[in-house]
Amino acid sequence: MRMRKKTGYLLLTLLLLLVPVSAWADGTAIDDQAGLFSQEEEQELTDRIEELTADWNMDFVVVTTEDAEGKTSEEYADDYYDYNGYADDGALYLIDLDNGSVWISTAGKMIRYLTDARIDAVIDAGYDNLKAKNYADGILEMLNETESYLEDGIPSDQYNYDTETGKISRYRSITVYEAIGAAVIALLCGGGFAAAVLGSYRLKKKTYRYPYESQAKVHFTRRDDQFLHRSITQRRIQRDPPSGGGGGGGSRSSTHTSSSGTSHGGGGRSLSLIHI
Repeated sequence: MRMRKKTGYLLLTLLLLLVPVSAWADGTAIDDQAGLFSQEEEQELTDRIEELTADWNMDFVVVTTEDAEGKTSEEYADDYYDYNGYADDGALYLIDLDNGSVWISTAGKMIRYLTDARIDAVIDAGYDNLKAKNYADGILEMLNETESYLEDGIPSDQYNYDTETGKISRYRSITVYEAIGAAVIALLCGGGFAAAVLGSYRLKKKTYRYPYESQAKVHFTRRDDQFLHRSITQRRIQRDPPSGGGGGGGSRSSTHTSSSGTSHGGGGRSLSLIHI
């Protein structure tokens, strides 16, 4: 009996380890409220999202709606992601027929991967299909374009720009070879410095005598400084966020805070020409 219990606990533990963390989220990968996908298309999208989730350990969510509940596309996408139990890192792709737009909301690490310019390119990839009402194909193209930028990596000069506070958070990274090289240089420099210091202070036994009689002279001088007053002028300098390029067409990721207090990136485009 005890052996069966132990075996059961072991199997349960293995199962928990094998199931991706995002699979336990409260939300689903696809919520087609507007009924834009056929059953086969939804299955194809689900399979693609499962691949991306397994490869990148982030959540990818697709939502369609005809009722944004009085919210903007940005607000609806952010809130849907925040209040449905998704992972800290991920992206939500929204087709919002109520506001007539397509929107991408990014969270966590995805904010740094998908800069403003990259989000525009992701939307570009699927926009023609969306205009032609090939919604599933459009979303698939957007997912594929997203993966291409994940493979490219975070741009070396990437930075987050908080549109509400003006705060800038820059991305810093070094390669493994750079880290190893820096460590080797530090060891060599440290070792050389230590050797030089020890050599300069090493005294030969019974052959050196410090001439303290001639060197032990002390001279004092007196100097008085009078501090009268000081004047400090402070001026606030307004700065525009730096513009950047490279790394997939731009380094800036504009961020904002959602109703849940979570930081999000994102962007979208009008689909006002699309009607069912």
